[in-house]
Amino acid sequence: MRFLPDRIDTNLPGTFTVALAVNNAADAVTAPVQIQFDPKLLRLNDIASGDFMAQGGLQPLFTKNIQNDSGTATIQLNRPPGAPGVSGTGVLMTLNFQAVARGDTSVTIPNLIMRNSQNQSANAGNASLPVRIQ
Repeated sequence: MRFLPDRIDTNLPGTFTVALAVNNAADAVTAPVQIQFDPKLLRLNDIASGDFMAQGGLQPLFTKNIQNDSGTATIQLNRPPGAPGVSGTGVLMTLNFQAVARGDTSVTIPNLIMRNSQNQSANAGNASLPVRIQ
C-alpha cells in the first residue's frame, strides 16, 4: 500500500489530492481503511472510491465517515455481495485535503487489513504521507 504521490509540498491555503494504491493484492473483496491526520494543519474535504474494487465494471459499496475535529476518517470499501475478488495493482481511493495552517505533518494509514473471498485477512501494511505546508 502506498500514497501517490509519496510526498506533498503545498502552500497555505491550498488543496491537494492523493491516491491510496495497493500493489499485488490477491482476491480482495473488502478493505476497511482508517486514516489519521493532524486537524490543526489539515482538513479532509472528501474521499472518492478508486478503480481497483470496481474491476469488471461492478460498482463497489463505499461508505465514508470523516471526523475533521479528531483528525480521523473511516472508510469501508467492499465488492458487491457475491462478486468475485479482485487482484493486482490499483487505486483504492482518492483523498482531497485542505491545508489550514503552516507546518510539517503526515497523513497515515496505521494498519490496512484486506479480506479475500474466503473471508481470510491479509495485512496490506501501513502507509505514511509526509506533508509540508508553507
